[in-house]
Amino acid sequence: MILKIKKGITEMNHVELIIFDLDGTLINSLKDISLSLNFALKKLGLKGLNEEEVRGYIGSGVKRLVEDVLGSPDESRVREMMSLFRMHHEKHLLDNTCLYSGVKEILQFYNSKKKAIISNKNKEFSIAVLKGLRVEKYFDIILGPDDAERRKPFPDPIFKVLSELDVTPCQALMVGDNPIDIEAGKNAGV
Repeated sequence: MILKIKKGITEMNHVELIIFDLDGTLINSLKDISLSLNFALKKLGLKGLNEEEVRGYIGSGVKRLVEDVLGSPDESRVREMMSLFRMHHEKHLLDNTCLYSGVKEILQFYNSKKKAIISNKNKEFSIAVLKGLRVEKYFDIILGPDDAERRKPFPDPIFKVLSELDVTPCQALMVGDNPIDIEAGKNAGV
């Protein structure tokens, strides 16, 4: 897989910027997200979910995750669960989270390319994870869900990265694991 990625990007000499999603793309954070979510569910007296169930909810940020899991528009309940989730997750960000095999080698291989992270994960959590895994230095910019007017799948965060790094859409590549990543890239012309 890594050789395939290296070969693919090498053949695209026009690519000056590689934009990555974080969770599920560069890092495997499923277990820590699941544990934090189940902590919050248990505190609210609700049934927990297995990792595969949680996987289906990941990608659109913690608020959407909580809303989808609760299946309820009750804002006070959503806020309470988000607070419990964040409190637990902040303390357990790196208990099990790790880089996927070969990620560090890819980042090193493309050291001459500009690189960015656009994640719907809380920006402070993203930075803490990248620092903890010792790969923050590879990225020119890291955006979270509140750094643009609208988050992925809207193109706003990609446009912000392109502008700040002075790159055109045709010089950029979006790499992600979720349909919202692909949609964001397409919406931005990347």
